[in-house]
Amino acid sequence: MKVSKVNNLKVQYTLKIEEGTRAPQIMNFFEEEVLVGRRNAVLTLNDPQVSGRHAVFYTRDSLLFLKDLKSRNGTRRNGRRINAENEIEMRSGDVVTLGRHSRITCLSVDLVQTRKAQDIIHDSQKRDTQPPDDPDVTQLPSPDEVDEYGLPLPSEPDPFEDI
Repeated sequence: MKVSKVNNLKVQYTLKIEEGTRAPQIMNFFEEEVLVGRRNAVLTLNDPQVSGRHAVFYTRDSLLFLKDLKSRNGTRRNGRRINAENEIEMRSGDVVTLGRHSRITCLSVDLVQTRKAQDIIHDSQKRDTQPPDDPDVTQLPSPDEVDEYGLPLPSEPDPFEDI
């Protein structure tokens, strides 16, 4: 499946997972592919009627899709069975039913901008004017003060490092 990341834009989708009598869970995903199944899946459902590899949510061209992976008991979107050969575009409000007791509701599908910490630091140094001093604003460190992940380097040796 193709990655849905263009010019630092990425698809974020929010799903509400309901399984039998368990409390519903709301989860945000940025992954391009989320496998749904009973075992070895990103989204694991404890329902005997859900196949091990039941279905997959995936992003392409800034959209969210769902595909049944030839599951034994099938997958339904808004009450209609999905053919295993078809990909179905998901929209906010769509309800997916898997197995006997599992439901996944698509709460939102959004295109969000993502940036690396190093890009943010670099952009802040390009500004022509300095912002006024504000006690609630933290000044970003320069690139030589951060590690490869954009985290600040320690300023002093850690006294507990040898313990």
